[in-house]
Amino acid sequence: DNLRQMIERQFERLTDEQKRLLEAGAVAGKEFSAGAVAAVIGISPLAAEECAEALVEGRLFLRDGGGAGVTDGDMSARFAFVHALYRDGLYQLIAPTRRKRLHLALAELGESGKLPMSAARLARHYERGGNAAKAILYLQAAADSAAQTYAKREASTYLSQALELVANLPASSQADCELEVRRRFADPRRTEIRPDEGELSIEDLIAAEPVVVTVTRTGYVKRVALGDYRSQNRGGRGVRGANLKEDDIVQFYMTYYEQPLRFLVRRA
Repeated sequence: DNLRQMIERQFERLTDEQKRLLEAGAVAGKEFSAGAVAAVIGISPLAAEECAEALVEGRLFLRDGGGAGVTDGDMSARFAFVHALYRDGLYQLIAPTRRKRLHLALAELGESGKLPMSAARLARHYERGGNAAKAILYLQAAADSAAQTYAKREASTYLSQALELVANLPASSQADCELEVRRRFADPRRTEIRPDEGELSIEDLIAAEPVVVTVTRTGYVKRVALGDYRSQNRGGRGVRGANLKEDDIVQFYMTYYEQPLRFLVRRA
């Protein structure tokens, strides 16, 4: 309570322009660009920068955020609240109706492409601005982006938030929207369903891959997959990698799994 009272006293001493800038900044987040709040409250980026710099110099609420932000193609300085408690305290001071309008103004700025903004941030601004339909739309987009990077837990969180917002939609569209959100919870099927082809034998599970069959004169027979055979540096001129008995002879046959290979012998 003491901190809240201190923030209120400091806030009341500011000019109207400084108050409006801080309110828009508090709605934007812990950090914001001068150009973004300027577009929201209807002043020039230069005026917003000068206003914020005066607060920084007076050690009131803001500090230099470092770097620059882009709004509608123009660069402007970034600023940050000196502490999250200041930002949270100012946010609570804003009247609910005005707070909604500021959230919607920032969302529309981001949706138009004038202010770079992720789908998750767009969803948050639309939710707090009271536009549940667009909040759900951007939460689904955020979930899709997370799923593409295999961040399934993050995607599930976004979809759960979207489901909670379905109740805020008109009754006529709730069922279809809920069905669409729940559909996104499911992973794409990775198996193919085919008609029953009867029982499978062990031969049915063997891939038709090329193999090398090695046969020696002394009766030794070995089958090796062609890829493994090459990786062992076997074959070619001479018989590299084959350990043979003295005076033994080796022959190679390339064939495929499941392909019959017959040998004629003089004696069993």
